[in-house]
Parts: sequence; C-alpha cells; structure tokens
Amino acid sequence: MTRISFFKTPSPRKFNYIPMYYDAEKEAFNEKIKRIKAKYDIENNNGSEPKEGYVPGIRRGSMRNYFKTHAAKSKKRSNLRLLIVLMVLLLIAYYLIFGYKF
Repeated sequence: MTRISFFKTPSPRKFNYIPMYYDAEKEAFNEKIKRIKAKYDIENNNGSEPKEGYVPGIRRGSMRNYFKTHAAKSKKRSNLRLLIVLMVLLLIAYYLIFGYKF
C-alpha cells in the first residue's frame, strides 16, 4: 500500500566505498611473503620455544590480578577522601552553628 504525501521522503544512504590507492604489486608481494613464511614456519616456530634472543616483556599471569588490586586501591582512596571531606564539612558546620569561641 502506497502512502500519498506532499513531501518527498529521503531515500536511504548507500555505502559506496572505493579505495583510492590500490597497489596490485604490493598486494602480490605481501601474499608471496605470507606463503614463504608459512612454508618455512618463520612466524610461529611451531609454538614450542621462543625465537633466539626474544625476551617477553609481560610475564604470564602478571595482569591477572591487576584490575582487582587497582580497584581495591581506588576504593580505599575514595573512602579516605570522603571521610576527610566529611570531617572538614562537619568542622565548618560546627563553627557556623556554635560560633568561633576561644
């Protein structure tokens, strides 16, 4: 069923992405490198032992408890900050209500 209207309804936008720069030679070269690496198993070295001279920067399991301890530290700091602000506000309220008498 067609609706009759006085205004033109906008048509949906289309996605017409055309890459501006495409280098077929570079693509062929990269594909050739991938095939050679796969043939000689250069990239993963069968996963058995790391490559010679490679020392990983992050040890296994080092990030396991990072977010838990970080969240606990933040919560502790936040609670301390809240306590200090409440004490300061109570002191200000005390001086405003009862006046400063020494």
